[in-house]
Amino acid sequence: MLILDYFDLSFSEIDPTWVAANWLLARTPYMHQNLTVLAEIFFVVNTVLLAIKLKRGVAVLDVLTALQGSEVETVSKPEEDAFARF
Repeated sequence: MLILDYFDLSFSEIDPTWVAANWLLARTPYMHQNLTVLAEIFFVVNTVLLAIKLKRGVAVLDVLTALQGSEVETVSKPEEDAFARF
């Protein structure tokens, strides 16, 4: 990915501390508005990368939806519906 290439990072080097630091940076009230927006973007990107790294079955869309404060809708699979009828 472009961000990983730019910072010369691999998935093994991304840790929750980095994500937490970006989260705090994004919410500092005395920071200039442009830096706040940039920090918020980094927080979202780092959170998505961390979710992918952990491989806990969290879809990227679910992470982004959770970050926006919306509820995540679950969609049943067609084969589950077929077995439910019997």
